[in-house]
Amino acid sequence: MVRWTIKKYNADASRVFVMGVSSGGMMTHLLVGAYPDVFAAGSAFAGVRFGCHAYPGNNSGVYGWWSDDCAKGRVIHTGVEWNAIVEAAYPGYNGWRPKCQTFHVTVDETVNYVNFGEQVKQWTAVLGLSETPIKATANTPVNGWTKYDYGTEERHEAFCEAGVSHSIQNQESTVMAFFQLNCTTGCLSWGQGGQGEFLPSVSSSSTQSSSTSTVGVTSSDHANYKSGRDDDGCGRWADFVGAVVGV
Repeated sequence: MVRWTIKKYNADASRVFVMGVSSGGMMTHLLVGAYPDVFAAGSAFAGVRFGCHAYPGNNSGVYGWWSDDCAKGRVIHTGVEWNAIVEAAYPGYNGWRPKCQTFHVTVDETVNYVNFGEQVKQWTAVLGLSETPIKATANTPVNGWTKYDYGTEERHEAFCEAGVSHSIQNQESTVMAFFQLNCTTGCLSWGQGGQGEFLPSVSSSSTQSSSTSTVGVTSSDHANYKSGRDDDGCGRWADFVGAVVGV
C-alpha cells in the first residue's frame, strides 16, 4: 500500500512516517520493525513494542489475536532479546533502521506502564544505543510530561506523563518536529530510510529551542530512574515490572 501510494503520487520514498495511538501505537512499532526499508521514523502513543503481541507458536492464519499478558505488562525481555525479535522479522536485513519516538502514561489501565520501559529497551537495542538516557527534561513538551533522550543523534526519545490514564494527549507538533516535517533545509539529517545509511550529524535547522530546564543524567540518576525514585513520577516502569511479574 505504501509503495503503491509513493508511485501513484510521486512521493519522496525516503520521507515515509507512521504514528498512532493505542492499537495505532502498537501498529507503529510493528511497521517500523518489520519494514525498516520503507519507513524513516515512527511515533507511538500508549502502544506496546514490536513482537509483544505475537501469537505463541505458529501464527499462520491467526487474526485478531490479543495478548492480555502483553497489554498488562507481563511480557518482559532484555534489550538483546527484543532486538532479536525485531531482526527475526526481516532475516538477512542489515541496513539502516528507522528512528523511534514513544509516549506513555503512568496509570494506563489498558496498556500497562511497564510497556514504556520495554519499548525503551527494545529500540535502544535495535538502534545500538544505551538504555541510560543522556538527559531528562521536565515539562516537555508540555507541563506534566518528562522527556528522556537516548544517544546524541535524536534517534530515540521517550516521553512520560505522570498520573494520567489511557486517554493520552496527542503531541502533534512534537511528532512533526521529530519527523522533521517542519524542516525546509538540511532535512532527514539522521539518515535516508531504506535509501541509505545513517548519517551521524544532526542539522541545526531541525532542532527545537526550549525554555524548559534540562539536566544531564548521571549513573545515580539512572538508578533512581529505573527504581522509581525520581521526583516527577515517571521512570517507574521497573517498579511496575516487580508488581506485575513478582520480581
